[in-house]
Amino acid sequence: MNPLSSISPIGHSSIPLRHKPEGDRRNDNLSEVELQLLNKEKTRQNENNFPLLKTPEILLNILGYLDITRYALEVVAIDTVKAEKQAFNNARLSCKPLGQAGYDLIHEIEIHDGKDIERAAQIFGQKTNFSIRLQGYVSYFGDSEFDLEWKNSAFTDADLQKLPKSLWRLSIHNDKGFTPAGLVAALKNLVNLEQISLAASKSVTNEVLAQLGELSNLKVVDLGRSCEFTAAGLVAMLENSVKLEKVILRGCGYLEDEMLAQLGKLPNLKVVDLSDYSGIRFTAAGLVAMLKNSVKLEQFILSSSKQVTDEVLDQLGKLLNLKVVDLSNNSEFTTAGLVAMLKNSVKLEQISLTSSKKVTNEVLTQLGELPNLKVVDLCNSNGFTAAGLVAMLKNSVKLEQFILSACLKVEITDEVLAQLWKLPNLKVVDLFTFNSKLTDAGWAVIKKLQERKILDKYYLVTK
Repeated sequence: MNPLSSISPIGHSSIPLRHKPEGDRRNDNLSEVELQLLNKEKTRQNENNFPLLKTPEILLNILGYLDITRYALEVVAIDTVKAEKQAFNNARLSCKPLGQAGYDLIHEIEIHDGKDIERAAQIFGQKTNFSIRLQGYVSYFGDSEFDLEWKNSAFTDADLQKLPKSLWRLSIHNDKGFTPAGLVAALKNLVNLEQISLAASKSVTNEVLAQLGELSNLKVVDLGRSCEFTAAGLVAMLENSVKLEKVILRGCGYLEDEMLAQLGKLPNLKVVDLSDYSGIRFTAAGLVAMLKNSVKLEQFILSSSKQVTDEVLDQLGKLLNLKVVDLSNNSEFTTAGLVAMLKNSVKLEQISLTSSKKVTNEVLTQLGELPNLKVVDLCNSNGFTAAGLVAMLKNSVKLEQFILSACLKVEITDEVLAQLWKLPNLKVVDLFTFNSKLTDAGWAVIKKLQERKILDKYYLVTK
């Protein structure tokens, strides 16, 4: 299994897989309340086309009020042989036991109740490629009484001790109930762990980071919006985590140049997210120093920052493997600096320039010169014209997703839509609230985009 198979680049720009559930999810043994919940879930998925994980593995979604040894409510098989997928669908739709053969195909389970950890360990404890998400509550259902009922669950220190030693990925989305000491004790046992998500957790202290640094196989760590540790604690962890490939520090406060320097020393670093700081302390010089050493970096995400200068962009342009860049809500660099970076970033596949005043026709022309460009997000950027869009789209033959919402000062013309329609790989277009004086020819393209489910919806705003 590729430990990076589930890495999603820019979250809001990644192209989702969509599905609609098949058949009913009824079972005579379920209570009336449980049946109501299942029907609400079915309605929610039908209405929202709920996106799935983009992974070749099988996701088993287990809600905490059902016995995981008997029921499989949500099984999704992607890139598996047809017979395996059909077997899972049959078991899911009838709520029959999967059996050991079925369990052997499962690689990820979502748990909403602490008592199910032990049962999961009993069933899957010998698997070497198994992943658990501790969700802690069900927030899918719109009625407040159900939300209140299920948000009371929590995971204790004792629950964490039952996590199977073979676990390779762990995501904790609810840290109510256990302590930092309990988490440290659990991590000592998870010697095979390669990926961990502790986002928005108040339990991530320096002691927890120290224990993470002891995990010799750790490749992916997500500490986004966790702020209980210090820069010194993070540096100490990074010094020992020589196999790290992906580091998410989105929304973590008070990080300094010393931390960036240590990130730059990671020999295998491919993905870094430093966005949305409220107490940012590192400097543009610190970023430049980090990027000089991060020769394997493929994804750089740093939105809402005053530290992205032309010097930082110049260093980004020198990264030979750079594929994904998110520079949303940054205003310190110049248009010339952005153009210069793009000229060198020949492997770039995705870029987000949301709410940027520096995106001009010159920038769009340069984007069109990128041979591998697949995703462009220009939401709420208004420094270019329809002519610039046409120039970019003429050459962007691999473009799959194009976000142009809230660009109220940019007039969308028939020529822009005509170029969009010619793109052979286009899958998603977002023109939400666009400014236009389209003719019948333009509206005809709008209709065709909708018929192909490329354009979901639009609001027309005229001058």
